[in-house]
Amino acid sequence: MVEPLTPRGRTVLLLCLLLLVTGLAAYAPKAVEESHRADFERYYHAGCTALSGGDVYAAKRDLQYKYLPFFAQCMAPVAWLAETMAGSPTTSVSDAGLRVGAAIWYRVLYLSYFGSLLLAVLMCRPGSWKHALAIGVVGLALSVRFFVGNIRNGQINMPVMFLAVLGCWLLLNGRDCLAGIAVGLGAMIKFMPIVLLLWFIGQKRWWAVVYTLATVLAALILIPSLTWGASGNWSLLERYVTSRHKMVTSLPKEEAAGQSLPSMTNRLLRRVNATNLRRKEPLYINVADVDPRTAKAVAGVLVLLVCMACWRSCRGEKACAGTVGALQAGAMFLLLLLISPEARKAHFATVLVPACALMNWQLAASRRRWVWWGLGLGFVLMVIPNRDLFDSMGARLVYDYLNAYGIVLWGAIALFVTTLHLLQAETPQSVER
Repeated sequence: MVEPLTPRGRTVLLLCLLLLVTGLAAYAPKAVEESHRADFERYYHAGCTALSGGDVYAAKRDLQYKYLPFFAQCMAPVAWLAETMAGSPTTSVSDAGLRVGAAIWYRVLYLSYFGSLLLAVLMCRPGSWKHALAIGVVGLALSVRFFVGNIRNGQINMPVMFLAVLGCWLLLNGRDCLAGIAVGLGAMIKFMPIVLLLWFIGQKRWWAVVYTLATVLAALILIPSLTWGASGNWSLLERYVTSRHKMVTSLPKEEAAGQSLPSMTNRLLRRVNATNLRRKEPLYINVADVDPRTAKAVAGVLVLLVCMACWRSCRGEKACAGTVGALQAGAMFLLLLLISPEARKAHFATVLVPACALMNWQLAASRRRWVWWGLGLGFVLMVIPNRDLFDSMGARLVYDYLNAYGIVLWGAIALFVTTLHLLQAETPQSVER
């Protein structure tokens, strides 16, 4: 049972709330200025186009839209509200409306992130408010850097993460149907949450599987047909598949410094430019130069191995909210980061789930020093190596090499191994399953 909050506890939580609100107000102008001409602008244009039933894939270059038609429909209310507030026509893009939309979007991302953090803490069922606060602080410490990266570019990852975390929380609380709907909606905005189906199947939560697939089909076919009609939606889906085929099914010829097993394998086994987009000079870290199909096969084997390890640890009796359930959810969130060929640093905000789960295990069970090492290693590898810090020290080349060798990926692997070891061998039998 959760202990009732003492006056001191209520004071601490109130101060935390005030700090969050203050941070929102203080950083909002900078975030809006940076994001309104970044990824958000593509989403916004697609939303305005969807309002008039136009072709969301017609834009070129910097405004090129690469997501499913369903996401453009999700952005339509944001675009309509922003243009209405700016006093502009709702089916066209104005600079004033774009800035208002960026301000609205910033708040959506902010609330999605802290909503995910709250759900991750609740998923652990902490024994007291002190434990809840400690769990939240650790989750915040390991993920806030990636959250800042998301809001600087106005990216979509935070709402997708919220839907996925919401799905896990619902599943662990016995609401399988709603869990499937949440995960299905997230997967139709960005594919990564679909990996959670592996957990649903391993847990034999068949209603969650059914509702996930039904939601995917609805968001893929039925809902977009309300805007573009059946034939129009089918035409858009064909163009989407054509434009995304290379990215989804094969390793690209020139891979930027992604942070996942497939992209890391590609950079090590092929002579491709491993630097990030901000560096003009190429950077190579390959130890071989094999055929692209061989590199793809090796990456596929690695992906299969980590999937099998995760499956073995997370299948079995139905987990509920608590120590084991949170660890299983954390393992799945790490898995989707490791195996996604598109994972970049911004996606790693989802490490807040395994970070909260590991801290909860430490507080709820007998403490083991090596778990602290796992959390500490994850923090050192994932949070400290950031571009601004190395630029301030005049060590940009060092950062470029760390980024090329997937420094954030290795931090996630440290958390992944720690989590799987707890699930397989060290989970205390006395802890409520």
